[in-house]
Formats: sequence, C-alpha cells, structure tokens
Amino acid sequence: VVKQDNSPIISIGGFTYGVTPVELAGAYSALARGGEFIEPACIRKVTEADGELIYENRRIKTRIYKVESAYYMTDVLKGVLTKSWGTAYGLGLNNMPAAAKTGTTSDSKDGWFAGYTPYMTTIVWVGYDTPTSVSNLYGATYPGRIWKSFMNTAHKGLSSKDFEIPKAVQEAMKAKAEEEAHNALRNAESA
Repeated sequence: VVKQDNSPIISIGGFTYGVTPVELAGAYSALARGGEFIEPACIRKVTEADGELIYENRRIKTRIYKVESAYYMTDVLKGVLTKSWGTAYGLGLNNMPAAAKTGTTSDSKDGWFAGYTPYMTTIVWVGYDTPTSVSNLYGATYPGRIWKSFMNTAHKGLSSKDFEIPKAVQEAMKAKAEEEAHNALRNAESA
C-alpha cells in the first residue's frame, strides 16, 4: 500500500500495486483484536545467550476500528465459513470459531484466503510472481484448503474460544430481544 492509495477507491480493492500477505494479515488481525492494529513483524525480541535483551519489538497498538465495529465485521465474516451462502462454506475449523474472507483476481491469476480466530490470523495466497491463470483457482479452492489444514493443525490442543462480544453489543442485543418479546406479547394480546 502506497501513499497514492489513500483515496476512497481502496474500499473496493483499488490499490496501485496490490497488497502483500503481510499487509492483509495486519488488517485482519486488527479485526481479531477488537479493532487494535499492531504492525506485523517477524522478530519479537533478540537476546544474548545469557538472556540479556538486545532488542524487543514494542508492538505498539493503534485503535483503527471501534471495538463494536470490529465485532460486527467479525460476525459477518464468520458467516463466510458457517452459512450455506458463504463463499468458504465447509472450510470452517474442526473445533474453533473462525472468520474469513476469500478473494480471486481477474482470470483466476491470484487466489486469497484471509482467516482468523481469537488466537491467530493466517493469510494464504496462491498464484505466480508473473500473473498466470491457474485452473480452478478461487479463494475457497486451493487457498481455502491450505488455510483450513494449517489452522486445524495450529489450533490442536487449544481450547475452543469464540470472539468476545463487546459490552455495548451485548446491551444492544438484550434491548432488541426485550423489544421483540414485548411486541410479540402485545400482538398476542390484540389477536
């Protein structure tokens, strides 16, 4: 992502040079973290053999989405895996709630699968460095199967954990349920 990309067209994928898997991982992991972005990095810390710290990545958090917005987007993206209309239906994990997004470029030259759980975010890209069409390449084919296989293995031994529902969302859900119950009661009384 470059400076020229700072325009409304990026909302529909209009990037000058595209995005890298690392950039996508940063974006989707912010949703998994409730809207907090941490710049992706390969090195967390470097120590001497005796344990003396040489370098530590401070992993600075920046709020880029409201916690409620991040939750609602995650809830929608969970449907990609769990709802029959989802583009990755059937690629959900064995014992872990997850959220995902598939992507395919023109002429099936690139296939993407971006998925995350409360524990981790993984991005899979399938394609060639020099754009070439790949037979039957869609986000939910090769990339989706790779993602599912890797994530099921990576989550072995971890407790099943769903995404935390923010307090404001819980309160809104409760208020809506109470309103629906009240309306149902009123309709039953007037029938």
